[in-house]
Amino acid sequence: MNTVRSVVTDCLNRVWRFSARWRRASSKPTRIVFWSLTVFSALFVTYLFVLYARMSLRMDRYVWDVPSRIYAEPLALYPGASVTLREADDALSALGYWSVSTLPNRPGEYRVQGNTLDVYLRSREFADGKEDARRVQMRFSGGVREARELNEDGVGEPLALVRFDPAVASRIYDDVLEEREIVPIKQLPPHLIDAIIAIEDKRYFGHIGLSPRGIARAAAANFKAQWIEQGGSTITQQLVKNLYLTHKRTLPRKVNEMFMAIMMELRYSKKTILNAYVNEIYLGQSGSVSICGVGSAARFYFGKDARGLTVEEAALLAGMIRSPYRYSFLTDTGRASERRELVLRRMLEEKKIDAATFERARKATLPKRVHPVAARSMPYLIDAIVEEVPISKKALATRGYRIYTSVDPKMQRAAEEAARAQAKRLTRNGSSPQIAFVAANPHTGRIVALVGGVDYGVSQFNRATHAARQTGSVFKPIVYATAFEDAVLNAPGEFTPTTRLNDAPMVWEVDGVAWKPRNSQGSHFGSVTVRVALEESLNVPAVRVGQRVGIDHALDTAKALGVERKMPNVPAVVLGAGEMTPVDVLTVYSAFAGSGVRVEPHIVARVVDSKGREVYRR
Repeated sequence: MNTVRSVVTDCLNRVWRFSARWRRASSKPTRIVFWSLTVFSALFVTYLFVLYARMSLRMDRYVWDVPSRIYAEPLALYPGASVTLREADDALSALGYWSVSTLPNRPGEYRVQGNTLDVYLRSREFADGKEDARRVQMRFSGGVREARELNEDGVGEPLALVRFDPAVASRIYDDVLEEREIVPIKQLPPHLIDAIIAIEDKRYFGHIGLSPRGIARAAAANFKAQWIEQGGSTITQQLVKNLYLTHKRTLPRKVNEMFMAIMMELRYSKKTILNAYVNEIYLGQSGSVSICGVGSAARFYFGKDARGLTVEEAALLAGMIRSPYRYSFLTDTGRASERRELVLRRMLEEKKIDAATFERARKATLPKRVHPVAARSMPYLIDAIVEEVPISKKALATRGYRIYTSVDPKMQRAAEEAARAQAKRLTRNGSSPQIAFVAANPHTGRIVALVGGVDYGVSQFNRATHAARQTGSVFKPIVYATAFEDAVLNAPGEFTPTTRLNDAPMVWEVDGVAWKPRNSQGSHFGSVTVRVALEESLNVPAVRVGQRVGIDHALDTAKALGVERKMPNVPAVVLGAGEMTPVDVLTVYSAFAGSGVRVEPHIVARVVDSKGREVYRR
């Protein structure tokens, strides 16, 4: 260490002595020029260092804000299921499967022939794991009559269950609404990469970030067309602009772009840069959501995984990079077809496709529809999901998790529509109501639909999970359940649904205070059975039962049924003086519907990160 220090010190001393002699021997103008160049060089090096550090930081981390996807419960078909052929057809179409006239021979295809559905299911991932691609056949007669898996010869064994792909029910976004699905370049079809390079930067593998020939060619073409027909920027420059710079056409921005492009080429491999580019490029809008990267674009425009893009689809996407609006088949089919043909011709010239492929792809029909991305749909349900999983909301909004849930999209839509309709009806009476709704499978606790309010824009408070309200008559079954349990354990047969209760005025004195419960109708019916008292929700008989079993005992039952909230230990709790949330009530009544077995209501079954690693399982 001392040796190194002495060498450095000696070198600095020599430089200083040399500069001192030079300053004494040089004229003043020379010294001014020298120091000016020195300061400029120092500033320039600092400028380059800042650009390099800025570029390396993000590329090394390789981070985009990728929304997490919430997957619904998949459609399950089995012999006897009340799913019609039309419903199965609609479900496959919504999932991006495409109809063919022959027996499906690759994943993503299906055929409807009479009452028979043949479908080649893709490789799918569910809450309980993955399932390989396979070809199945189902016959319908009202509902599902039979299902079997087909081999290459068209024969196979009966299947007890067939599950379609889980559909994306919603997404969790950060402040920026960008839909992006990261797909490694090695998993993309080669013709997609060929198409992008052919139209955007055919000398990509031969330059170091800048292409003077490309700049000159683009300038000439644009001058001739009186329109920005071509861009002189390389793929590397485009990536730099998208990741680090603005889209303003200014000289300083262009200078920064050029230096950073060269640095990027020197620092990273061509494959790394191209991988970032195909996952970064902007390819259109779905409402307020930006479609970024070829992965999300393939889902939006073609309803399929980018890995399965055909040559004509790849050419269509590549042609849209220059101007997603101008060359989109959604805005101008003629222009989109011409642009696709240009991409295909470039690929033919570069010998990336043959003449037969060119002709077939050139004549292919354009897509007839897209698969829109819902922006911030099911907001109250999303909030409940965020609370349930042990992952921060920021991470969920930016790290591309796959969240497998029990949500039934059809039931969720029906619940939201019913809540809005009911709120509209009540609003006519001069009130401003809020409505909460939650439904679950009583045997598993899996929530299939949840509504926490009428308008999330007005109020983000989730009433389904957090609004504690007085229970009213909802609490009465807990009191009766306490009495039934007591009778079973201590005096079998003493308290049954046919036991008679006295429905007559009564007084319950507690700590010197007299309480006189009344029926809501204001009348009394004398002697009634337990069943009638519960069916008619009579107050006085319920209070008599509560007095008989004891308030403490009834509250213990409520706790055993899943009510964790502290309830008031007063007689009036029998008639609903305590508070519960809708989810609390769901927990209690699930135990009633589930033959006394208590389950915990939940939405999320499994969470997988962007690399396929399981990070949470219910």
